[in-house]
Parts: sequence; C-alpha cells; structure tokens
Amino acid sequence: MDRQLWSKFRRVSFVIGWVCLLVMFVLQVAAGFLPSSSWAYALRLVSMFALALTVVSILACITASIVLWWLKGPVRWGIFAPRSRNAHLLTQYDDATSWALAHNLVMVRVIHVYQVARRGTKCIVEHRDGARQDAWFWSFNPRRGRVFIVRAYQGYGPHHNNMQVMYVGSATTGAGVVGGLPVAAWKAARKRSVTHI
Repeated sequence: MDRQLWSKFRRVSFVIGWVCLLVMFVLQVAAGFLPSSSWAYALRLVSMFALALTVVSILACITASIVLWWLKGPVRWGIFAPRSRNAHLLTQYDDATSWALAHNLVMVRVIHVYQVARRGTKCIVEHRDGARQDAWFWSFNPRRGRVFIVRAYQGYGPHHNNMQVMYVGSATTGAGVVGGLPVAAWKAARKRSVTHI
C-alpha cells in the first residue's frame, strides 16, 4: 500500500465532499425560488444525489485517514506504545545525524531568539553535544525549540565582540537551513545520552 496514493485519495475525497455539499446547498436554494414544481422536484432530486455523494466522500476520507494511520506501523500508537515510538524517534535522530555528518552539516536546536531583523535572526543554539553558541540565521526566522540541520561556518560577531558566532547561510546564498528534525526525536536522543552516562 502506497502512503502517497492514500494521502492523495484522502485529499481528493475531502475536496469532492465540500464541492458536493456546496452544490447541494445551492440547488436547494434554487429549488425554493422556482415556481414550477417539476423543475423544483428535479433540482431537489439532484441535490439529494449531491448529498449522497457528500456522504460517500466523507466515508472515503475517514477510511483513507484510518488506512494512513495504520500504515504508520507500531509508531501509530503514540503514547500507548512508548518503546516503539521512542525507537522510531531515535532512528530518525540517528539517520539525520549520520546524514548531516556525511554532508558536512550541523544539527542544532534553537534555545532562545533574541533579535529578529529584516536580514536575519540572532539566536542561541544548542549543539548535539550540549554546547551552546550564539548564531545568526541569514534570511530565516527560526522558532524557539525547533531543531534544524544547517549549513554553517564560524565567524566574528562584531556586536558582542564574539569570535565564535555561528553563521547559518550567508548574505549572498540566503538561508542555510537544509532540513529539520522533530523536537521529540531530539528530546529522545537527550534522554538516551543521559541514561547511558
């Protein structure tokens, strides 16, 4: 079973449901204004067909949502299966870490955003090893707590006379954010590193 196919099926059935509901409403209103009972009866009949199609599309959307939930595997149980969810989050973290290292990228979590400017944002970020550092995100406004995989370099920060500012991206290339990671995966990795000490 293909997740993309089911996801597309859910979106299409959702749109069809709303369109049919709108058509049904318009036809019912139009039938109320017609003096001829035969035309009003025909419009009401078509609107009932639209209602039936709406119900079928809603059921199709619900079915697709259930199938997509089922295709998640053991992770689908969330808090009811913490071991499988935790294993899934740790796999995500490990995969992202190995991919970032292979491509000479850095994985950081935004601890504090202390200045938002037109050309970028000043933050404090935390690295995988727990070290914290000032950072400048060019042309990007990160949210506090989010985890990013970034293309970065070290440089001089003239405003605080800091020699160890991490610059994410550059003025010419723009934002250096390559990807992201769920915060839950970062937290699961933190718990793993604390318990393994």
